[in-house]
Formats: sequence, C-alpha cells, structure tokens
Amino acid sequence: MKFQKKIILALGILNFASVAFGSDAIQKHFDGETLRPEELTRKIEVCGADSILHDSTGNFSPKTTGWFEGYSKALVDPHEAFLAKVLMIQKAKKSIDISTYIFSVDEASNAYMEQLRLAIARGVNVRFMIDASGSMGEAMKDQYRHLRALIEARKQDAESRSSNVNPGTVDMVIFHPMIRARSILSHFDNRLFSHDLLSSETTLNWDRRSHDKIIIIDKELPGETMAIVGGRNIDNSYYGIPRVDDKTYEDMEVLMKDVPRTSTGKNIANTLEQHFQDLLCSKGNRWLSLERFDDELEKIDLESATDLLTKKALKDFNGALKLVLAKSEMVELFAKMNSENFLEKDLQLSKLHSGNEIQNLKRRLTKVMVDPDANFVEDLPNGDSIYAQTFKLIAQADRTIDVCTPYIFISKNERECLKHWAMAKSGRQIRVLSNSAATSDSALAMATFDKETAPEFMKSGPYECRIDGHIIRGNFDNRDHKVKVYELGRLDNVIFKNELIKGRKAEATAYYGKLHAKFGIIDGRYSFVGSDNLDERSRHLNSETTFFIENEKVASDLTQAFDSLAKRSYMYDDPDLGVMLSLKAVHKRVEEMKALDRIFKTLPSSAFAN
Repeated sequence: MKFQKKIILALGILNFASVAFGSDAIQKHFDGETLRPEELTRKIEVCGADSILHDSTGNFSPKTTGWFEGYSKALVDPHEAFLAKVLMIQKAKKSIDISTYIFSVDEASNAYMEQLRLAIARGVNVRFMIDASGSMGEAMKDQYRHLRALIEARKQDAESRSSNVNPGTVDMVIFHPMIRARSILSHFDNRLFSHDLLSSETTLNWDRRSHDKIIIIDKELPGETMAIVGGRNIDNSYYGIPRVDDKTYEDMEVLMKDVPRTSTGKNIANTLEQHFQDLLCSKGNRWLSLERFDDELEKIDLESATDLLTKKALKDFNGALKLVLAKSEMVELFAKMNSENFLEKDLQLSKLHSGNEIQNLKRRLTKVMVDPDANFVEDLPNGDSIYAQTFKLIAQADRTIDVCTPYIFISKNERECLKHWAMAKSGRQIRVLSNSAATSDSALAMATFDKETAPEFMKSGPYECRIDGHIIRGNFDNRDHKVKVYELGRLDNVIFKNELIKGRKAEATAYYGKLHAKFGIIDGRYSFVGSDNLDERSRHLNSETTFFIENEKVASDLTQAFDSLAKRSYMYDDPDLGVMLSLKAVHKRVEEMKALDRIFKTLPSSAFAN
C-alpha cells in the first residue's frame, strides 16, 4: 500500500509539472482532461457542456422507464452475429454508434473498420468507444494504429472530395484510461473544492469499466433504428473466425428494431441511445484527435504516423471483409443473409425493456461492496437497473427460471430465497448453467461457483430467506432436482485427446469453447440478453447493458439454445464431472480454484472477471 501511494504521488508531481510548465498550461480544461481547442469544440458539440459525472440526477432515475414495443430476435450462431453487424453497418444511413469492452486487432476488427470507413465516406456519422481495461490499455500501438487509421481515412476522403457527399464525422473515445495522473489530480481537485463533499460520485474511476457491447444505427430515423446488444466483443474468438473451434466463445446477442411509433413514446433511440450517450460523455474519457494520435505514435514506433497508417493499417482494411468471408467459409452464408434480408426476417413484435447499471460509474470506492453476503443499501437507485428488473421478473415467476452466465456468484440470501420460491409450488424448477474448469477463462470466477454457489444451491436442508426485512424459514428438498446446476464441457472434449479416461483413450470429437453468453428465460415468456454477468463486479462496478424481452418465440429460441448447452454439460452432482476435473488438462486450473477458494473471503468483489 505504501508503495502504491508513492507511485500515485510521483505521477501526480510529474503531471503537475507538465501542466504548470508545459504547453498544456495554456490549453483549456474540460472534464478533467487537457484538450486542444478542436477537441474541446467537438466534445461540447457531442456531449453538451456537462458530462455524466457533472450531473448527479439527470442520467438515471429511481423510476423505471418501462416497457415499449419493438421487434427482436436472438443471435445464437457466431457467424450470423458477425455478419448481422456487417449488414447493419452497410444499411446505416445517418449514424453508427459502437461500444465494446474488448477491441482486438484481427480479421474481425479489420472487416468492421473497412465497413465503417465506407460508411463514413457515404456521409454516415460514426462514434466508436472502447474500454481501456478490456482493450489492454489505450497505448497498444496496434489499437492506436487502427483507431487512428479510421480518422485518417476520413481526413483523406474529405480532402480528395471524390464524390459530392461530405464524409461523416468520426469520434473515437477511450473509456476511463487506466491510472492517468490527470484523472487522479482531477479527483482530488474535485474533492477539495467541491461544495458537495458528501456526494456519492467519484472521478477516481480506473475501476469503473464500460463492459457494454452495443451497436446502434440510425437513431435519428424513427422506425428504422436498429441495435444489437449482448456479450460479444470485437475479436475473432467471439465469431468463430477463421473457424468455430475450442477457442470460440459460446455467446448470445439480441437484434432489435424500433416500430415507427409506440404508445409509450419510448423506443430504442431514446433509451439505449441515451445510455450510450452517457457512456460516451463520462468524465475522464479520452477523446482522440489526429494531433494527439501523431504524438503518441511517434513515441511508440520509429516510422512516421503517416507511413505507419498508409502502409499498414489502411492497407489492412482494404478487402478485409472479403478475406474474412473466404477464410471462414462464410461467402454463401453472407449471400443468403443478404438475399433473405436477414435484418428484417423473423423479427418478432415484442415488449422490450432497456436495462443498465449506469449508476455504478458514480459509486465512490467506499460504497463498493466487498462482502457479497453483507446487507447492501443502494444509495444510487436506478429504476432501469438490470438487477432490479431481473429480481422483479424472478419474483413474479410461476414455473421455470433458466439462467446462463459465464461468471457467477449468488449471495447466500439470494440462494435461500430461490430455494423458497422452488418449494412454494409443486413443479417449479430452476436451471443455472455456467462454465466448468475445462472451459472457463477465469479461475477466480470458477472458484466461487464450483466451490460455493453450485454445491450450496443444490444442497437439500433447512433454509432461511430474508425478504423485505421478514425472515422465512423452511426445508429444501432437492431429491427431484428442483434446482439443477450445469457446468459446460464433457469428456469427449478435444482437450482430452491424449488422456486415458476410465482406462480408455479419450474419444476426442467435440469442441466446447468457452461460455460467455449472458441470458435467461422465465416461464417461457420473458427473457433477457446482455453483457451483465451474475457477479459482484457487474452489479456494483461496471456499466452494463441488458434488454428484457416479452415474446414467447424469442423465449423459445433462447430455451432451445439453453437446452443445447445443457446437453453439452454435466450437472454438478454427475460423477463424470468429477472424472473430467481430475484429468491432466484441467488439473492446474482446479488447483488454482482450490487456492483461490481458500483466500476468497479476503478478496474484494472487484476481482471478479469480466
């Protein structure tokens, strides 16, 4: 701790010196950033005079915005999900807004960047935001190259004037850069000179991440606005590129479209888009300009910025989609999706409800939960909170609750209340599906699930449930499996191809990937799909996006996806799960889980995976 304080102090001194004695001293301050005049003008143009953290009440309300009509369908297949986003970008007429937690430089991102460049050239305005933590910090030269290249491409198109159409605008934003000295000083400046010293807001926000995955097109066109939200980042492994294998994430998204008019006046454009706007304008974000990019690139590469861009990044964009289609054998699928108008086909008229956890961006460090089982009183009530809406639907459930999530921790009281729900009426059933040690990319998340959540949730015996201050006691009998907990993966996984299983060589024939989907179905009528994991980080630290859907066809499609995953999983009390966890290929992960389980109570909730 003392070492960390010294580092922060040193960074603060260096930053003070640069501001006091450098050229930045004569530049204007805005939202804790030192911005050049052209950056300041552009940011105010997009965000207005204030950012989200300047406004303590206007960005969310204790009152829910409620349900509204819209069209929806689930995007289960990774190739279809990738191509659906390509088709959306190609379809856009006015605007494209994208937010992603992970942005990797690979075939998928090259294809998207190529399509965004073409969209900008035909006059579409693009706003693109990546999270600094999810994308391994903002100073990775490959990511800089690609983000900078899109701005450079726009500049070239504007200068060439090869058509009568003015190119669209481009805003590239890094969400909450990691451990920046200016952010630290801005925080202490705000705390020292603010009149509202008891405010629950924070500007020391390196642990407040945007875990949102959003794409919205044509928010300005009523009835034509479309959006996709869910779990997939911009990275080959989320789309099965170049092929679907054991490195491909099992994920889920939902495609939605506005109806021309709604009786409530609410729609995707004024719910999800408002959430995106709040994220884009969050205090401490870094808005990237040509000049700043030039400075950064000069520091990290010997080539000049122009040479680097024109010779490498821009070249990578050219023909990128065609290359992905051929490499991933998606040529025929893309032609079929085009001819069948995939973005409109099989859309279901639904009731939709937008959910988010935007209030987490304002939560002070001292207000963040550390003990998941402790009582927590929310002092930043958000009527559109994903958890508030999820619990409301679960409380109203009559028959079935299915939840799929890759990283999960359910507190003791929540488990006990779910047991009470299952016992309250004959025939009720709860199914929870998550990763196993053979598929998870987070030993910590698996430790909490495998060593506590799963066994305690399925365990028969007395329970004590606390609801609205009232204690309800009973006895939970799970002999007929009212609660089923599944872990993805089976013994025919290709990772066991060199091992002996029950005295015989493994029949390694199947790929299981890694579970990353976050969705649920309630009573075969309601469903939800989004970026939110059932863990403490998503609940108290991250910004998240989820959509709730009332439509039996969508619920049926998601149930079918859940059943497919369950068939590729073992229930927690299945002996073969124990056999799988004893094999060499997962032995190291199991040992890590055991060690983490022993020290879990000393870890803050912020340690959970994204």
